[in-house]
Amino acid sequence: MRQSGIVWDEQYLDRFIADPDQVVHGNAMRPFGGIDVEDERQKIISYLKSAGGN
Repeated sequence: MRQSGIVWDEQYLDRFIADPDQVVHGNAMRPFGGIDVEDERQKIISYLKSAGGN
């Protein structure tokens, strides 16, 4: 993940939560395959922001 060179903004995080393998190939998120429901992804992102994420 650190070696991906990605600047983790909300758009990249949303894409990653939707489909981790498409954003960072070879990531260690298995067996997590992603979340299709946009509203659920936005809830996760909102939580991360409230917990101190940038």
